[in-house]
Amino acid sequence: MCRRAGERSSIVMEIYSADEFFGESSLVEPTSPREIAVALENTSLMSWTAAEIEQQVERQPEMGLAFIQMLARRLLDYEARIESLNREKCRER
Repeated sequence: MCRRAGERSSIVMEIYSADEFFGESSLVEPTSPREIAVALENTSLMSWTAAEIEQQVERQPEMGLAFIQMLARRLLDYEARIESLNREKCRER
């Protein structure tokens, strides 16, 4: 998954595998998507609108909890990456 960094460039933010979720920023900023996904091999993709996700979470609150847990794990991972950028030299990363 890439994130736009200006008009003509992008930054690789993450590489996802099967059964992983991406694009959650569109739940917060639905009118200004900044993420671009590119498949490296033949891929089947499922997609939902923000409204569909909200309806599903209302029907199944445990899905909302699982979603929060997944986002918290990603946040911890990103925090570790930022810490690594500040603490380690480029060769060590």
